[in-house]
Amino acid sequence: SSGINAEYGDGSMYTMSRFSQDFWKHGIGEGVSSDGPNQRFSFAFRHIAQYFNNSTVLIGDSNTKYVKFGQGFGTLGKWTPGKRIEAFKVEEIPPPHKIGPFRNIVIHTGINNIRSEVNRQSNRSLIDCLRRKCDDIHSCYPNAKIHLSLLLPTKSHLFNARVSELNNLILDLTFNRKNTYII
Repeated sequence: SSGINAEYGDGSMYTMSRFSQDFWKHGIGEGVSSDGPNQRFSFAFRHIAQYFNNSTVLIGDSNTKYVKFGQGFGTLGKWTPGKRIEAFKVEEIPPPHKIGPFRNIVIHTGINNIRSEVNRQSNRSLIDCLRRKCDDIHSCYPNAKIHLSLLLPTKSHLFNARVSELNNLILDLTFNRKNTYII
């Protein structure tokens, strides 16, 4: 877009910073052969900042509503970039393409399934749904680490029996499963 056209000879290398790519038009022009002695190669070397090793998506119910990503007071800070996705029930965990490619996927949901008295699913069907969600995520992002949060106890003894049973099923789900952990 600057109107400057640069010519390079055989064996030359042209480098450009990421910042300059926003201002300078670059590429291989039309009609340039991609085979034979005039063959050209383009390599893109990217540096990923160290703090992206902690990129995290938090999928959770109302217990996670005060968790804030970003920089500044009251946030997780720049060393844990990410986002929060609201899912009040296990079946509301979004499909992988809506979650995004994060290194860490934290799932903290399920208590609303336990508390529901209308059309309440069994704990076995809940864990089957959670297993399918984890399988879907790992099929799309095989290197992502899924961190499953155990359910928090409630004031109700009836609910706590259900919570304890589902927590045991979550523990069983993570046993011998690659890149799936308990938090």
